[in-house]
Amino acid sequence: MFVINPVSGKRKGAKGDKIIRYIDREYRKAGEMYVIRVWDQPDRIDLIVNEAIEGNFQVIVAAGGDGTINEIGRRLMGTEIALGVLPMGSGNGYARHLGYSRKYKKAVQQILRAEAKAVDAGEFGGFPFMNNAGIGIDAEVIERFAQSETRGFRTYVRLATKAILSYKPFDVSLTVDGVREYEWKNLLLIDIANGTQWGNGAKVSPLSDIQDGYLEAVVLQKTPFIEVPRLVKLLFTGKIYRHPNVRIVRGKTFEIRRMAKGNAHVDGEAVILGETIQAQIHEKSVRLLIPTRRAKG
Repeated sequence: MFVINPVSGKRKGAKGDKIIRYIDREYRKAGEMYVIRVWDQPDRIDLIVNEAIEGNFQVIVAAGGDGTINEIGRRLMGTEIALGVLPMGSGNGYARHLGYSRKYKKAVQQILRAEAKAVDAGEFGGFPFMNNAGIGIDAEVIERFAQSETRGFRTYVRLATKAILSYKPFDVSLTVDGVREYEWKNLLLIDIANGTQWGNGAKVSPLSDIQDGYLEAVVLQKTPFIEVPRLVKLLFTGKIYRHPNVRIVRGKTFEIRRMAKGNAHVDGEAVILGETIQAQIHEKSVRLLIPTRRAKG
């Protein structure tokens, strides 16, 4: 089953029609059985996923961005149905981590040949996530991005630059695996990562592995504006851990304590969470279609 989110990405529904026609052609050619469902109303996702579960489908392909993948993936946790990914979002962080091409024709061919493997998922403040979740400046930018009339990488960079100039740092206490305790002041963000990146090639946790049974807490302290270009370069070259204001802590459970409730994000979707946030790994809880070879497209 392909589940198409027609409003994912910056081109809204136009791209979805082309993808549907291409899926029809290629799956008929390959002699594969399939159905296509368009997720055109928010409250329909439960009906669509339940149809797949009750119909003994083997795979649901989430055609959209990280938010679409989350909505479908969390409903498949603990089931035998595999999650497939067809990138149609603005950033496509999870799809990039997996090696799926951003060119939909190549991605469909990858799905046809992909293998199902058991992978980890996370939970943050009671919300399951596939890729990453966190609090801080990234959550602030995500909220502004969601309210923006334009999408895409340039819009994200513009909003992030404004946020860096105006964002008020915060303090947190972090307990890892119930025994290791940390105190940090003047933070810009703390992100709990299962996958390696936010999207658009920004590798916030370049050493993360969705099959290793661990999550990474990525902590960024306040950075002088003059240091931002260096930080951005390290972020996009997969070497952010080299920056002196970045700390990465590995674990299975995390407790974050902050001064007040506020913005958070879960797989790129804005939420409001309280002063204390629990995060944990759910090992091998999702069957996932992974490309047999990583693509550069």
